[in-house]
Amino acid sequence: GRLELADTSSRSRIERNDTIGANLLCQRAIASSGVAENKDHQFCFETSVDDTVTLVTSEHDAIQAINRLLDNAMKFTPAGGRIGMYCRQQADMLTISIEDSGCGVPKEKADAIFEEFVQLDDFQTGVGIGLPLSRNTVRRLGGDITLDTSYQGGARFVLTLPL
Repeated sequence: GRLELADTSSRSRIERNDTIGANLLCQRAIASSGVAENKDHQFCFETSVDDTVTLVTSEHDAIQAINRLLDNAMKFTPAGGRIGMYCRQQADMLTISIEDSGCGVPKEKADAIFEEFVQLDDFQTGVGIGLPLSRNTVRRLGGDITLDTSYQGGARFVLTLPL
């Protein structure tokens, strides 16, 4: 609704009051997205992050952002396709890569997909606001979301959050 639109352009920092294990955050996002139970796709989660690694963030906002990426992967991956979520630590950042075997994003659209309503012609699929909103949220948490344009055979989004 209207509130979400305002949120895509908000610059205010989001309160980071939750200390949560990095792997637990990923597991909660997977559970709430339903991606692991989705029978249309093969899903795999891999982490190289130690269970003792924690981050201070807004659990609700971080999970929502991860969920939007998982939802997009489910939406754009044909039946029988593959969705993977990979969690690793790079310096002082937690990196979560979500990749799918869907149609991918043309290189020339790589920046446009993060602009509001870029897919107006396709608006009924409800993707006009998810990526800009997620990127804005994650940036307000001190991280970012990017599209890995070197990835072949689908789309790979990389979400980072500070540890």
